[in-house]
Amino acid sequence: MLLRLDDGVVLDEREFLHDFVNLAYNMGVFMYDDLLVILSLRYQKIHLLQIRDSGHLVNARAIGYFCR
Repeated sequence: MLLRLDDGVVLDEREFLHDFVNLAYNMGVFMYDDLLVILSLRYQKIHLLQIRDSGHLVNARAIGYFCR
């Protein structure tokens, strides 16, 4: 969920159904500049989401289990 802190308005959200993301010690979610990276443990996939200035999350890339 992407939330604007000034007034608490929800701008965008993503659901990862039947998945597991480890949030302890920030091991499953990373932020760099305007990229949000989420590590999916069940499906062994790395999701890269770009946060636009309008407040929307855009799927930039997904790196999956087929990579070695």
